[in-house]
Amino acid sequence: MGDFTTNPSFVPTLKSQNLVAFAPLTASTASRGWNPNLYFLRVSATAELLALIRYAIGQLRTLRLGFMYLRDVSFGEEEYSLAVRIMYRMGHEFCCVFTVKSSLTGQGPDDDFRSAWIAFTKRNPQAVILFAPPSKDTEKFVRMVVSDARTNKAFLLAPSILQLVMERMWREALNVVSAPFVSGQVVLVGINPLATDTQYSAIKRFQENVRSYLKSHPGVTVFNSSDDFDHDDIDGQLMVYGWLVGEVLSQALSTSEWLSSREAFIESLYDQRRYVVDDLVFGDYGNECVGLAAAHGAMCRCNQGGKVVHVRVLTDGYRLRDADSGMMMFDSSQCYSNRVDVRAPFSAVLFKVTDDPVAMNAAEEMDRGSSLLENIRVGEEGRLFINAITLPSSGIVSELKSELSKRITDAVLGVVSGSVLDVPGVAFIDPVVLEPRLNKYRRHVIHLSPTLEQQSYVVVSYLADKAREGFHAVIRSSEGDDIGDLLSTTLVTFGMALQSTTIMSGNTSMRDRLPDRGTVYVMGLNTGDAELIADHLERHGSLLVVVPFFDMILRHKEFVSAFEGKASADRLLFATNLPHWADRNTRSEFVQQFHKAEKNSSRWTPLTLLGYAASRFAKTVISPMRVVNADAVVEAVFAEYMVAVDDMRYGPFDDDNCFLNGASRSKGCAANYGATQISIWSMTRVLNVSAPPLTAPVTPSITYSVPDASGLTPAHLAGIIVGSIVMLLFFSMATTLLVRCEAMRNIRDNESAPKEPTDPVTLIFTDIESSTALWAAHPNLMPDAVATHHRLIRSTIARHDAYEVKTVGDSFMIACRSVTAAVELARDLQLALLHHDWGTTALDESYRGLEEEFALEVSEYEPPTARLDPAVYGKLWNGLRVRVGIHTGLCDIRHDEVTKGYDYYGQTTNMAARAESVANGGQVLLTGATYYSLSAVERARLDLMPMGPVSLRGVPEPVEMYQLNAVPGRIFAALRLDREVDLINDESDATGSSPSDSSSSTATLCETSQMVARCLESVLGTFAPARRRSLLVAICERWRVSLPSKPEAGWDEDYCQNVIRRIALKVGHAMDLYAADRDHSIGTASSASVILIPCRRADIPGC
Repeated sequence: MGDFTTNPSFVPTLKSQNLVAFAPLTASTASRGWNPNLYFLRVSATAELLALIRYAIGQLRTLRLGFMYLRDVSFGEEEYSLAVRIMYRMGHEFCCVFTVKSSLTGQGPDDDFRSAWIAFTKRNPQAVILFAPPSKDTEKFVRMVVSDARTNKAFLLAPSILQLVMERMWREALNVVSAPFVSGQVVLVGINPLATDTQYSAIKRFQENVRSYLKSHPGVTVFNSSDDFDHDDIDGQLMVYGWLVGEVLSQALSTSEWLSSREAFIESLYDQRRYVVDDLVFGDYGNECVGLAAAHGAMCRCNQGGKVVHVRVLTDGYRLRDADSGMMMFDSSQCYSNRVDVRAPFSAVLFKVTDDPVAMNAAEEMDRGSSLLENIRVGEEGRLFINAITLPSSGIVSELKSELSKRITDAVLGVVSGSVLDVPGVAFIDPVVLEPRLNKYRRHVIHLSPTLEQQSYVVVSYLADKAREGFHAVIRSSEGDDIGDLLSTTLVTFGMALQSTTIMSGNTSMRDRLPDRGTVYVMGLNTGDAELIADHLERHGSLLVVVPFFDMILRHKEFVSAFEGKASADRLLFATNLPHWADRNTRSEFVQQFHKAEKNSSRWTPLTLLGYAASRFAKTVISPMRVVNADAVVEAVFAEYMVAVDDMRYGPFDDDNCFLNGASRSKGCAANYGATQISIWSMTRVLNVSAPPLTAPVTPSITYSVPDASGLTPAHLAGIIVGSIVMLLFFSMATTLLVRCEAMRNIRDNESAPKEPTDPVTLIFTDIESSTALWAAHPNLMPDAVATHHRLIRSTIARHDAYEVKTVGDSFMIACRSVTAAVELARDLQLALLHHDWGTTALDESYRGLEEEFALEVSEYEPPTARLDPAVYGKLWNGLRVRVGIHTGLCDIRHDEVTKGYDYYGQTTNMAARAESVANGGQVLLTGATYYSLSAVERARLDLMPMGPVSLRGVPEPVEMYQLNAVPGRIFAALRLDREVDLINDESDATGSSPSDSSSSTATLCETSQMVARCLESVLGTFAPARRRSLLVAICERWRVSLPSKPEAGWDEDYCQNVIRRIALKVGHAMDLYAADRDHSIGTASSASVILIPCRRADIPGC
């Protein structure tokens, strides 16, 4: 026991005599390097230091943390240097440092001590880490802390080397100034469990063994055979350590061959040894490694066995108690704690309101859910600290401001009053408000649950198809008028009207306010309202009641009690994005993890799950962050855009380009809410997990149809508009209208267009995979699907301030000034397509069918999605699949006087199109030029994967390619290197050629394709050459058929025949697919994109 640095000959003696110091107690880090003659069971001083810093910042939330050490003694200086580095990596620094020259037996000069103390106390430290040996100067420092008004309320945190003397020092210092003892003010590190901590099986056995020993050997300690080991916590702790050393040594000596010599014994100690004492583990220990042993998991050059630090506080009666979130566990694969990557803790508060039972219960349940996350491991697992603050509701705002001024406060979770959300300087993560409120864009307020706007939109869209006798609202909220206006606007959007709105004050009863028929949205519930609603629904069978999500979960127990066993539960509705919290057979990975963390099924409640969700979200967001504070957390959320927690998706969180000089550019542009996959439940589903939701999950894109001043509904407006048009036509104004419409069609907003020819432009090309086959198989679905595809792309373009250059069929060409915006646009497009509710599974079934069909033709082809488990498929794929190619470079930029827009020509355009052409549906490819145009920080933030050099058609050298993993987990087939490139630009590539250019002209046409070719030849043969050329170009654009390389003779007869054959090949294949899928003869397929006209030989010559 002691520091080897004080006896330089000790370690050399061990080595010369082939001895091992087994389980020594040392305080400094100097002796903790690799030395096979030193065999440690306890953690190092470095680990203790890490635990104290983590506790001071994470649990105590100390804004001003000081450090005390002595110079010229066995330890302290090296630990201080390490502490400074740790604090710096976390984004913190010590407010003040106390240090003087000293010795283990004497003390430094009083003048030096006094000068150091004056400098130290100028910054008013709130907590001090005391890393010094038990000495006179250490004792003097403790007395000064207690006696000085600037420090007497500060926490004192000390390592285990001081636990033998700290109690005495603190007690004597308090007695000198007659100061009261404050529980928890002194924090000490322990090296093993307390002797009274019987949650450990090892401690239970320790007590049995020691009782047996003391019965036979009375008087050897302060304990006896009959007590409960609670006389002296420190002595008891040392007894436990001695017992553990004996247990480990017994295992080390258990094999006789290890005892043949000292050398054999030492070698056996490092033979990848691990010791298990009931539920306590020590090790792994390892010697020198050879070859790839370390890479394969061997522990090398490790003589450190302790992996757990116990942080404890001194409580009343000078008893030790384990501190909240005080245990810190190190990874067993990491031998030395000074190599651990420590990142800043995340400190959040949760308010428990004493004068509101509903708020208190909600806070208790959410606190229970938030606390389910394991918080004992160092690194990513141990960064989340949530502190509960108990107070009356009237004091929340002032208390939060006080907390921000006194302690580190990164975020607020749980239940809050609406006014608290205006407090700046802290992030609010999924705040639960006690009364209904509309969402106001505050960047620091992050909503994970559906906002009132989202809920209303989803509910009304569902009810729009149901015949209901009027829609009413009963609202108890300080924002009642605004909420009523929102509900009215939402109803008008779906062709409905709000017949009545009742705004109530806080204590007014809802009795006699509910209608007897139709639908009523009831918001802002009080105690007893759940039972009142249940009774009212029982009496009125033609009534449907809708309540907000927060009203439902805040009064979950009341609703369960009121509706248990009642059929009217089917007519109480609400909207939620949560999976069912109590479903034991859930397919939701998120709920599975929740159940794994909370074993007690009686605690599976919506509020507990909501608290768990907020903590998991916070943990996910801070995971890559080394430095954590409120601003950094908020910035990370918006930079991440979409946040995934298992199968829960949140986002998009977006305010890019929404503000100019601090002012909002457009209402509703910024989004601080992220609930997705919202479905409507009845109360029946709450009571019975087997009852399905009423709707499939949707993520609404909220767009309102706002009535004019006269309050006309969309139906009225439509009638007026149609009537006006008829009158204009009647008065011969059709021509004027058509001319004006054509002019309007050519107007573009060119503000976002890249215009500088010397600036690089990032071009994006998109295309729907297998669109021709989809049109053939689903002619009635594809018009709406493609329209949705266009709408999603254009909304994404608008959010990223990009420029739509042109569209051809279902392909887009997009230009961006910012390479980052281009890559994020591509990512967000894939996410938007994935999360959209397409209303059908037919598109996915077709994609899977095409994969299986190709697998039959090509034996080595493995379908990437067709054979996925449905649950896995649903997380990765949904609806149309769009491939995307991106390239960055200089362009020939031209302004078209006819379209009034900008177009981009040259090699950059060709490269972007070629990148898109080799991608698969749902895949995003970037060229190396785009990848290296991103900064290192941006490349680290975006999930990019190198694809290596890729040979592209018409490009002499392979091009470095990268894949953007927009939807993590997607697997794609090999790149489509055998496909031709369909360039949107006319002047794409007149120079390159390849054998595939003439593939259509030499290919053997199937019977259907031959029929199409003959029909086209017969029909187009009657047109002049120029007109025939324009018609063929239009057909090629619509069917995504690439034109062959142009010959010097131009569009001669042979070239036209080649184009017709290419068209016939593609159209014939589509017709065969349609016939095979639908099993009927070829006829007219009515759609916006495909018109198949049957021709009979008797009608058209040559057909």
